[in-house]
Amino acid sequence: MTTQYASVQKAVQHMENAYDRRGKYLVDGRPRYTTHAVKMEDKTGLKGIAGRYQFINGQEPAFAEYGYRKRFLKYSIATGFLKSEDPICQQADETLKDQLPVRLKEINHEIEELIKFNPELRRLNHNKNNLIETYRTLIAITSHNNS
Repeated sequence: MTTQYASVQKAVQHMENAYDRRGKYLVDGRPRYTTHAVKMEDKTGLKGIAGRYQFINGQEPAFAEYGYRKRFLKYSIATGFLKSEDPICQQADETLKDQLPVRLKEINHEIEELIKFNPELRRLNHNKNNLIETYRTLIAITSHNNS
């Protein structure tokens, strides 16, 4: 990982605010929806690509994804910083390092809750002990990638 941060504060700021894509994630108060699977089905007429899942409290997928990004993306980034050889990234990681095991459990719990609404997700195959992989699985569900 190449450093792009001038200071630990800048790296921490990046982790904390990455979910919003520098203020570009919301458009007119709505999250940009990145469901490539649904878009591909709609555009091509192909079927079986998108999962078209149900979400907790009847949330729209775009808002579910935004909420998950806001809650968990910084921990995924921090996990990546763990592997960095850059001292700035390593120091930035220290601010969240102790929270990583708890957040991993929370992400796994969210996936388990989504499985209750969408039994077809039981087939998911991901490493439940890897925070980055588990976070990406959660986001893939909100993107309606077929499991």
